Amino acid sequence: GNTFCSINYSIRLAQQGLRTLIIDCDLRRPMVEKTLLPSNKRGFGLTDYLTGQKEFKEVVHDTDVDKFFYIPAGSDAPNPAELLAKTGIDGLIDEALLQFDRVIVDSPPLHAVSDTLLILNRIRTLCLVIRSRKTPRASVRRAVQILEEAGAPLAGVILNVLPRRRSLGYGYYDSYYDYAYRGKYYGEKKKSAAV
Repeated sequence: GNTFCSINYSIRLAQQGLRTLIIDCDLRRPMVEKTLLPSNKRGFGLTDYLTGQKEFKEVVHDTDVDKFFYIPAGSDAPNPAELLAKTGIDGLIDEALLQFDRVIVDSPPLHAVSDTLLILNRIRTLCLVIRSRKTPRASVRRAVQILEEAGAPLAGVILNVLPRRRSLGYGYYDSYYDYAYRGKYYGEKKKSAAV
């Protein structure tokens, strides 16, 4: 769900006229390029840049969407965490920010590997993607705790794959307004305003 959200957010920024770059930092199960390209072809990307095999301009790829670009994960890395820890993405981010208005980083799941924690120092705003009715609450709490302990700039969460049932209405908002309107004045008669 995080790749889906990252790509859609990036496209919306590009459609607003902002030169936008998405970087696939999930070096174990990269999905950005797979999602954007129908073929199984893998282009040069992040690992090729981090190992010094390619320059920045060689790993940036354009898309059919105007002002929307991406850097795929690149060639297979035998040990992604070691590569990220040793090299870091600082140089890549610095160069990206010189050429793009917005840079979006698609990272791997937080609980699965430590890779995400290795890139947090260059992230300005972080959103945690949670799958509705699938991600356990304990996992969400633990993820927030890990991010807070790491000093991550957590801006909020994205609740993904919400069920589309009309009977649910607006869910939380219905309950909130129900509480707000009935909580204090429930059972009291409405007063008419004088004209």
